[in-house]
Amino acid sequence: MFALWSVNFLFLVSAEATNTLDMTSGSGESAPLSVEVCVKSSWTLEVRWTEHQNSTNSAQIYQVQIGRSENFNIVAQGNVSKEAGVRFVSWVWTSALPLQCADHSVRIRRIPGSWTDWTTHYGQQNISANRSRLFPTEEVLQEGSTVFFCCIPPDGARVTALHFSNTPYPLINISHRVRAIRVLRLNTTRMGVNLSCQDDLGNERRRVKLRHLVCFYKGSNERWVFLVPPEKPKNLSCETRNLKSIVCSWTPGRECNLSSVRRRRYTLHILNADGVIFPCDKKPSSCEFPVLPDLIFYNISVVVKNSLGEERESYAFNITHRVFPVLEDMAVIPGALHAEVYWTLDGNFTGLQLMCQISMEPINTTTEVQCVGVECVRNLRVRVQQLQPSSQYSTRGRCAVQHNSWSSWSTAYTFSTEPLVTLDVWRKLEENHHSRRIRVLWRTFSSSSHSTIEAYEVCVQQQDESRVCVNVTETQAEFTVRDGVCDVSVRALTHTGLSLPSSITVPVLNTDPTPKQKRIVGSADGFLLIWSELSSATCGYTLEWCMMGNLGPCDLQWRKVSANQTSLFLSANELRVGCRYTFNIYSCHSDGHLIHERHIGYLKEQSVYSVTVDDPHCKTVTVEGLRESQRYTLRLAACTKAGCGTESVCAVTTLPKYYMLVVKVVTPLLLLIGCCWCLWSYRNTVRGIVVDVFIFPKHHNMKMMELDDDVYKVSKEIGALEVEECESCDVEIMEQEVHMHFRSSIPTQIMRS
Repeated sequence: MFALWSVNFLFLVSAEATNTLDMTSGSGESAPLSVEVCVKSSWTLEVRWTEHQNSTNSAQIYQVQIGRSENFNIVAQGNVSKEAGVRFVSWVWTSALPLQCADHSVRIRRIPGSWTDWTTHYGQQNISANRSRLFPTEEVLQEGSTVFFCCIPPDGARVTALHFSNTPYPLINISHRVRAIRVLRLNTTRMGVNLSCQDDLGNERRRVKLRHLVCFYKGSNERWVFLVPPEKPKNLSCETRNLKSIVCSWTPGRECNLSSVRRRRYTLHILNADGVIFPCDKKPSSCEFPVLPDLIFYNISVVVKNSLGEERESYAFNITHRVFPVLEDMAVIPGALHAEVYWTLDGNFTGLQLMCQISMEPINTTTEVQCVGVECVRNLRVRVQQLQPSSQYSTRGRCAVQHNSWSSWSTAYTFSTEPLVTLDVWRKLEENHHSRRIRVLWRTFSSSSHSTIEAYEVCVQQQDESRVCVNVTETQAEFTVRDGVCDVSVRALTHTGLSLPSSITVPVLNTDPTPKQKRIVGSADGFLLIWSELSSATCGYTLEWCMMGNLGPCDLQWRKVSANQTSLFLSANELRVGCRYTFNIYSCHSDGHLIHERHIGYLKEQSVYSVTVDDPHCKTVTVEGLRESQRYTLRLAACTKAGCGTESVCAVTTLPKYYMLVVKVVTPLLLLIGCCWCLWSYRNTVRGIVVDVFIFPKHHNMKMMELDDDVYKVSKEIGALEVEECESCDVEIMEQEVHMHFRSSIPTQIMRS
């Protein structure tokens, strides 16, 4: 890794500083050398010199020396050869100590020959400053290398200590002011590293490297960048989603957040395609390139470079073995008990056989579908069954080429199934010789209270006839059909569409066998109905009865059970005591429902009266012991030695007992008379109580009406005639005594003469 510091304002040279000196040899030679010293970086010096025109035609060996500080301590020496005909010669030297820490001088001589004068590149140790300066700066440091750090103290101070990562290092004397340290195997940690310099004036200068490679000291513009040499890409693999482009990915190792100049650069080379190269600039861990026409087998190499070197990793694959299709545009059309899942695949899968899996949660089921070639690009669909209504599910999918590994699962898609509306359908038949009247009835059940039924669609299909459908809003419908087999189906229309149809088959006319009748007796809890099993009843049994029994109009009820059930309990809450119930038990077959048994009885056992008439010529009989106001069913049958014939049924209601009515009326009257007789001796007391309750209080003044004055005033108001104005001769008013038996008001008799 590298530590990068910003440019220090104390630099004396630019990116390339040049010192030039034209000198002759010390022996008086007539061919002088023109020497230049160029600074390439904080560690690198390039020495250039130009041979005299007269010496160009011959080969020459030169000796170069590097001297440090003002004492010209020799720190490097080397020989440089020049071929004949070459005039310009250069030599590059890399210093272990940053060039800013001390003066570095260069001299050259021909072998044999005398040295030129020293040509010096000056450091920053003699530049006045009020704080310590640390070097190198703005340079790249290779992790794991050995690095010298130096400190130049402010004027008048002396360096006393240098610490790297909080560890003190022994000081190396560079000059009378400059001190340095040598750090071996330079490394960084997650917590970072720091470099600090202390002097005898109590000043301390610190540079801090923070986490993740870039480090800086707050308040200064100096920073380091530690650069890691390129690492060989690991876990290199390639795949394609659509056979249009290929994506290769790898593990890059540690990476610095460096600028574009110093960062690692990746390129992908297809070795078996004339060395086609694709740059990998978008991501440091993957590279995408188009599929090459007619190329199935790929031999690739990923190359990574930076300023410290180069690494590469190779990989070979068959593209048909690295296809991992990805589901796109997934959509779901839910029903009540199923869901239609749709998706598309974008790619060129010609000649390949694909398989796709659709998973459904939380039921943890997986459904597979296959396609070949261009079929895989169109909209693909799978129907997922056995879902619960009004429930939430999530689905996702993945695909694979046959015999290849599966691709990754797609993003989950969440949806809710629709409410389930089911219908329980039954029928009531009224038959004659050539036609039948069918009354279709149904009950509705919904899995959601928010489901609203708008109408019902009822369809009737007779043999050799077209299907007839009608829409109704009630829960029953009537049809007239012929004597053949008839299929009836009913569907509910809701805001989400039509529900699943519920069907029933009406058998051929007059195919019902004579049912077996059975007399039953209920209990206080209800009826327990048990019937014989019928092996041909493949689709169960249906029980039918009227809610009010044999009384009044029939409110038809029914209950369906499975084929392996031969009993059913009906609660007394649904029945009435005293009603005679007839339960028709139908067996369900492929060609319709046929009567199987008929059970007759009362919820509570009632008395049965049996009267035998021995005289066959007798036409009347009296049945004794019946209760009043009670409905009875009379059954009359003629019997011979061979048995009794068909019964005639008649329902009658007994009359009430009138003497009981008289008793009910007279009894309260007698009680009232008895009470009056008992209270007669206390009549005065009772009368006083009555007077006190009903008479006006004594303190109220009551003014009696003055009849004469009031009548006179009224007669004036209505303009009544005076006596002398009447045409009659004599008017005589007579008062008659009022008798107690009169119930009318007091009569007035007017006699005219």
